[in-house]
Amino acid sequence: MAKRAQQEPKRLRVYEQWQGNERFFCWGCCVTGPSWKSGMGSLLLLIAPTVVFLVFVAPYMARALNPVVLVISCILPVFCVTMLLMTSCRDPGILPRQEPDEEWLQGRKARAKDVMVNGQRVTVRYNDTCHFYQPPRAHHCSVNDNCIERFDHHCPWVGTTIGKRNYRTFLLFIYGTSIYIAWTFGISLGSLFVKHRELEQAAAAGDTASGDSLGSNLWLKALGESGAAIALMVLAFIFFWFVCGLSGFHTWLVASNQTTYENFRCNNCFKLWQTPRILLCSKIPLATVHLSMRCCCKRNALGTCSCTQNRLKDCRHCMSTTGWKPSQVIWNVGLTWYASTIACFAAHSCAIHDD
Repeated sequence: MAKRAQQEPKRLRVYEQWQGNERFFCWGCCVTGPSWKSGMGSLLLLIAPTVVFLVFVAPYMARALNPVVLVISCILPVFCVTMLLMTSCRDPGILPRQEPDEEWLQGRKARAKDVMVNGQRVTVRYNDTCHFYQPPRAHHCSVNDNCIERFDHHCPWVGTTIGKRNYRTFLLFIYGTSIYIAWTFGISLGSLFVKHRELEQAAAAGDTASGDSLGSNLWLKALGESGAAIALMVLAFIFFWFVCGLSGFHTWLVASNQTTYENFRCNNCFKLWQTPRILLCSKIPLATVHLSMRCCCKRNALGTCSCTQNRLKDCRHCMSTTGWKPSQVIWNVGLTWYASTIACFAAHSCAIHDD
């Protein structure tokens, strides 16, 4: 019995024999593109100014105005980080590859065929890499090397392709980031006025320690004591135009029911598709392949497991394993980071207040 167990090959997970350029983490629960490091760079670009903002600006304004300022300043970056991770670590809508049929092997496969969509004729093309006719609005991503359902674009800022299953979280990410940048700029600008008001009150009270060492111009002294706020304002001003412009562009795409790819390649093709209400309010569809499952079926002619050729609901050759779903992983990481952030900066605020 022991020899037989030793002779049996190890059952690989679906992602371990996956064809494509995707990168997998957490035993296949998180899938991202080959440029995942750029997504981590965007995460660092979001966290680094947040740390400066929550250490030097937000606690100061919370004591000067209202503690709600600190609460909002903690909630907004947590929301943005969560949406970024959910966008970059989720299957964008990969359509599993199929085996080539006899027509394709003999060179008799039609390169395109017509299908009816909402009463209109649409031409779909045959994909030689994935070996199937691409569904309407699907496109083969050259970076990920897989067909993506309702392909929008490949975003280097999040490190993956934006498709049917992660477009909604992508919208929430850019909308939330736009609000967060505007909030950071407004609070940082307000801290300059608060600091100037404090200096005026100190000068009016005759406090020689903070008196007119710079003459009557207290603004220079306020600016000199608010270096972190000024740096955040400059950074927020630069990124606001890009992120806000991207948000406005995708708002127009949603309103006109287009994708980025269709906007640059098609003319008026959006009239065939679903309404923006269905796009924003419908339930996110299940992944076509469960990448964290273990395969127990035989290899096909391509040398890959047949489980990668089928949709999840039709696959009967795999056994699911215990593990976290991507949403559970991201939720636990985000919740832990949020709790530690609140505790850290609450203690920091109390320490400054006691001083």
